[in-house]
Amino acid sequence: MKWQNFITVYDVLVSILPSALSTFGTILIFDSPFIPLIIGLLILFLVLGALIQINLIKKEKALAEILATGYFINFLEPLVDNIHLKTEIHFTDSEQKNEFEQSKIKIHLFVPASTDALEKVDLDFKENKAYKNIQLNNAQTGGKIWLKAIEDKDEITLFDFPRTLFSLPKFIKKNIGKRKDASMKKYYDSFYTKLESLIDDSKQNVFFRKIEVEKIGLSSI
Repeated sequence: MKWQNFITVYDVLVSILPSALSTFGTILIFDSPFIPLIIGLLILFLVLGALIQINLIKKEKALAEILATGYFINFLEPLVDNIHLKTEIHFTDSEQKNEFEQSKIKIHLFVPASTDALEKVDLDFKENKAYKNIQLNNAQTGGKIWLKAIEDKDEITLFDFPRTLFSLPKFIKKNIGKRKDASMKKYYDSFYTKLESLIDDSKQNVFFRKIEVEKIGLSSI
């Protein structure tokens, strides 16, 4: 862990410095300074450790929440904004275009609960022939929105998973330090919780109420 990222100037001025001054000020009262020095240093290290842990938890949560917010703003919002009463969907494999009524369109999101689950979902998206490659026009940017889909007569379900999570292990290792696979669970949990919160806060848009979020891979943790 890169501890220097988790001690702020505010922590030093408000907690660490007063504790240090109090410790060395108390030593002068005693004829033998060793016992109060040891006790004081112990308290000082406990304060230091507590501050690092508190700031670490805040940063860990923030890392996952930033990724969830980015996925919501850059993908989910544009996707929902471009699903209209009648939406043209381009099936890229067959070069066909079909029009679907809004009431016949569903969105299903897979949110992995572990790195192993993330890799398995990615592999399934690449190899599962049931999924069709599709794209929607993004009227706001003029670009395309790419997804997987399964068509059933006049209904269609759009599938996606947050590929931004692939950057999570590397980003955590760089900014916080190496983590065991089991300890990564809290990052995926924070991502899922934040994404669910963002969707709930947007349910004044009727279509956000139709989004299904499935947390997968719990058994692999």
